[in-house]
Amino acid sequence: MEPDGQATDALTALRITAPDGASAFFNSTTSQLVVRNTAANLELVQTLLEQNRNASLGLAVSVEIYALKNTEALGLMSEHGADPDVSEVVSTLRARVDGKSVRLVATPYSITRSGQAVSIESGETIDYVAGYVERSGRDEPVSRTAFAGTKVKIEPIMGADKITIDARIEVAIALGKPEIETRKVIAPVSGKEAAVSSIRLDQLTLKTVTTTLAGQTKLVGIMNPPAHLGSAEAHVVFLKITSVKKRAN
Repeated sequence: MEPDGQATDALTALRITAPDGASAFFNSTTSQLVVRNTAANLELVQTLLEQNRNASLGLAVSVEIYALKNTEALGLMSEHGADPDVSEVVSTLRARVDGKSVRLVATPYSITRSGQAVSIESGETIDYVAGYVERSGRDEPVSRTAFAGTKVKIEPIMGADKITIDARIEVAIALGKPEIETRKVIAPVSGKEAAVSSIRLDQLTLKTVTTTLAGQTKLVGIMNPPAHLGSAEAHVVFLKITSVKKRAN
């Protein structure tokens, strides 16, 4: 094989030096790269190839959240908590969804890549004025936002075996409708009355790190309501991450 100047230049651009006797050849027909270099530089080339391979591999992340009686949810945990793949349980829950005894709360889905966090949300954002402050001689409103709905944030990391996936997951679910309280205050500059609001919103949160296998459905956890609500409804969270080939631009 004759040395390929373009392949050598590409490696040099990646700060991989070419000492005396080094060479590089790329066969576009077989997509084979042949490199002759020092042992340290060959390790760098291997690392770059692995990073490029991972960058072309996408991860399809899907989450299913069901609401049902906490006694039934706990039964699921005790029966299947040690089972790494609970797809049959999910299939059963799907069939039982009736909007009352079993509700499908959310099914967020997105495509990301290893090491890149993705946030998915479904609901509404409520803008409100929480107060007024003096700024440059004027009354300036203090704006706030509250989110009523479901938020899911996931950061998957693909293992070297391309099968094992570690996932950091955060789930926040708003319970019921937000309680908005509006009152009158005196603006600091004008001295006039102005309306301000405060919002109370009960929320379930789950933060955890789990390990799953590509293509398997994993029971992530059960979210029980706070005691002061007196609710017997829990939320069960399932996660599935599948490897997909990203389309070339």
